[in-house]
Amino acid sequence: MSTRILHVVANAQHGTALAELVDAWRVLEAAGFEQLLVSPAGGAADVDVDSPAGRAWTEDAARRVLLARTAAPGQIDAGDFDAVVCAAGADDDTVHASGGLERVVRGVAVDGGAVVAIGHADCALVRLSGAADGARPIAVGAVEAARALVARLATR
Repeated sequence: MSTRILHVVANAQHGTALAELVDAWRVLEAAGFEQLLVSPAGGAADVDVDSPAGRAWTEDAARRVLLARTAAPGQIDAGDFDAVVCAAGADDDTVHASGGLERVVRGVAVDGGAVVAIGHADCALVRLSGAADGARPIAVGAVEAARALVARLATR
């Protein structure tokens, strides 16, 4: 079975920092991990196209579909994922205002999965630290977070 990563993105308010999502996605894609986007309401993600890499993503038709058709929390079984990655913009309001997202993120942590926060998304994970024995959020820059996640999942 392939390693599956769930990326949390925002639908509204702040917008997910697309550069951070793209940086992490590329590292995880190169490692051969399957990836999916989830947002509080499902459907279109609100992203800040804040870099050349972000703009390139939005110019790719397949990537635009990913951003337009994110899964809703009710469509996600936390047990199907090895890790959750929250990019900047997927902050405390995004995760905790959506009971469904909090259930999914906590479920991955309780099952022993990794929980990664990129940039200021670490505030989304404050209430989740201690959700499971040994489930400590990783909070750093996008590439560093993705590399740490690859290393952690390689030891499973």
